[in-house]
Amino acid sequence: MCHSGTRSAIGLMTVPKLPVACWLALRQRLGTYAFVVVIAVCPVAARADLPSDHGIDAARVRAERLPAWGTDGRVLYSTCTFPDFVNAIAFVNRLVAPAETRGHHPDLAISYNRLEIALTTHEAGGLTELDFALAEDIADLIANAEDLSPTCKPHR
Repeated sequence: MCHSGTRSAIGLMTVPKLPVACWLALRQRLGTYAFVVVIAVCPVAARADLPSDHGIDAARVRAERLPAWGTDGRVLYSTCTFPDFVNAIAFVNRLVAPAETRGHHPDLAISYNRLEIALTTHEAGGLTELDFALAEDIADLIANAEDLSPTCKPHR
């Protein structure tokens, strides 16, 4: 149902311009909740596609500018090591606010004091602007987490 054509701004979200017939069908079927459903059905609409538009090399170049992040062109990766489990969990808790603010959530794997972070936009099948924005937020958290003593590096 999502249309990959041009986009238009509605409120704070960006949604694809759908053919009128799609809007009418949604409206008829779902009533006043059509707008909300379009956002839920088309989450990629607010996310620019990096892999297809810029290529894997562009994603790698951009990832190199982010401290502690690497990429395979489809996923951004970082691994952080902390002095102990408590500090690792405390850092994970700090990830909640930026993830919720952006409506985008990292894949996390934790093993005692080691935290692996992966960012990709599953709906888009790879990296988007949202992944890089959240990686920048996380890089800022890492830089300001001296109290937790993280050591972070790309892991792939």
